[in-house]
Amino acid sequence: MRYLKEILLILIFVEIILTGTFVFGESEGNYCIIGEDSCSDVQNSQYGQILGTGVGELGFYAFSFMFLFGIYIFYFDSDYYKYFYFMFLVGFLFAVYFLILQFFVLEKVCSICFFIDWLMVLIFVLVISGRKNFLKSSKSL
Repeated sequence: MRYLKEILLILIFVEIILTGTFVFGESEGNYCIIGEDSCSDVQNSQYGQILGTGVGELGFYAFSFMFLFGIYIFYFDSDYYKYFYFMFLVGFLFAVYFLILQFFVLEKVCSICFFIDWLMVLIFVLVISGRKNFLKSSKSL
């Protein structure tokens, strides 16, 4: 793909915007498209925090770091691509975990969380599909 780097950065930036407005927005709950109660139930469940910090907040910081690291990898030094790939592998695993929690454990789906998680899966698929292109100039892998 000719513009895969730019597409990835745009999708990561969309993740930052979505998680940021969802977590730090003034009117909580209004960002959920379907079933506002489900969103608050999912966010306030026992799975809504990791080590005392909200999952959405952690996601916001993780996506922000991925975005900045992606700019560095794509335009300055592709030797660290394996770390970029690993970050998205971890993100993908968390996204799948949260989707499973919503559907099978909580049996409630937060629409914005659902979209954020599926977007992470899409980004990971694009990272995998573009791996050879990214590594052409890299000597580390």
